[in-house]
Amino acid sequence: LSHYVSHLDCWIQDDPTSFLEVDLGINCYVTQVSTLGRFPPVEGYPDSQLLGEWTKEAKGAPVDIKCGQWTIVKPRDPAYAQWVTKYELQARLQGGRGWETIATLKGNHDMTTEVAHDLRHICHNSTGLYCRYLRFLPLAFHGKPAMRIGVYGDGAQQNVEASTKHSSEHCIRYLVPVPLTNRNRRRHLRQFVSWRNFSPD
Repeated sequence: LSHYVSHLDCWIQDDPTSFLEVDLGINCYVTQVSTLGRFPPVEGYPDSQLLGEWTKEAKGAPVDIKCGQWTIVKPRDPAYAQWVTKYELQARLQGGRGWETIATLKGNHDMTTEVAHDLRHICHNSTGLYCRYLRFLPLAFHGKPAMRIGVYGDGAQQNVEASTKHSSEHCIRYLVPVPLTNRNRRRHLRQFVSWRNFSPD
């Protein structure tokens, strides 16, 4: 578990069978999915060490940088330049038992460009992919198989109406399989919950 908690800026696959699972809460019409690479590692510039050197050069006079400090990318950081270049998308309906492979999709070519795929074209359906659960399984990567994802679409109308009666918020669960250390290597799912304002539009 500590392996996952340490990566707060993205999800990173730890072995070739690991996947990122998304629970949309209800059956939805998913129209697009998107991915990005790992968020670039950053640091403040100038840092405290450099400030100390500048203070020495200024013969002890305090150096005011309130209006001149920037957030910059750290290209030598071990977390730099990591993204998924190809992944498999799988889906399942609420109450369904089997996972359907939807497509093998092109991933990213850098850390910050969002690459989206229109599932209405891929599935040949004007309303998109009807499902509750999605799985993202990395197949190829640059640096490390790190990804951030986006899921876009609409809830099924009857489910939207039922949901808005109870709450103005909608819960989306991200399920990450964590390999156990025992011999049979069974997996259990850790739940990560993200609350967002729910809108049927």
